[in-house]
Amino acid sequence: MKPRPLPGIEIREVSAEHIDSINIMCTVPGSNCSAFLQESARVHRHVATLGVRTFGAFQDGKPVGRMEIMPIDAAPMALSGDGLWVIRCLWVLEEAKGAGIARHFMNEAMKIARDSNGIAVVTYENWMPVSFFEKFGFEIAEANGPATLLLLKMSSETAVSFEKHFGRYRHSDTQRRRHPGLPSSQISDRLNANEMAHVTAVLTGRCPWLMQSWRHWLSVAKGISDKVVTSELIILTRNDAAEFGDENLYIDGVPYQGSLVQFEPFRQAIEERLAGRAKKYSNS
Repeated sequence: MKPRPLPGIEIREVSAEHIDSINIMCTVPGSNCSAFLQESARVHRHVATLGVRTFGAFQDGKPVGRMEIMPIDAAPMALSGDGLWVIRCLWVLEEAKGAGIARHFMNEAMKIARDSNGIAVVTYENWMPVSFFEKFGFEIAEANGPATLLLLKMSSETAVSFEKHFGRYRHSDTQRRRHPGLPSSQISDRLNANEMAHVTAVLTGRCPWLMQSWRHWLSVAKGISDKVVTSELIILTRNDAAEFGDENLYIDGVPYQGSLVQFEPFRQAIEERLAGRAKKYSNS
């Protein structure tokens, strides 16, 4: 069914050159976000060459919703499957919910993917609920911890699954590599010190809010103890995620499962890790 027009709301594809018009909704309110917007715009210009497409919903010129859809090879997630499109982000601001924006986004996604093998999406409990996608014919393909992988088949033989390393951080010296025009990871030479806790932010660079928030968290984490080592890695594609890990915060390679809004539980997790390492090596 074709969605009805939305009074007062415009839905359109947003080019990489104009990504700031939609990215501004994904920044920390009241912050100086210009540098993060510029960095994210560089990433978006790069991934647009890989087939990433972004749609925005605008109410009186203000962005109130967004969707990103891309070929599976351009999705920064450790997924196994061929000929698929992946919805990486579908978000509508609370003030604009109920207007049918998400349904319009899904209509655009299905038009894009109509000649493919299908559409996959990874959901979390508080991010892109399973029940929404089930309304459009998506079925659960696999669950992995807090993540649920859904698939809308366009072909009866279509399949998708998590790679065995999904959700894990995998350190490698090759993390020192650079993508042209993009930030490089920062790896500490102290990584292997027995009593140190290594806190890593794996980012896609597409969301300014995550870059702002997690870099602040890394900065504060350094102040917890001189035994906390921090690093950052930018991933762009499925191969990057399979090799290094999916977008997340990691403490000694273990995904942080707590709130990404409240810092105190994150601090406690680091302190508990430090205490555990100190106890382990004091007894060895």
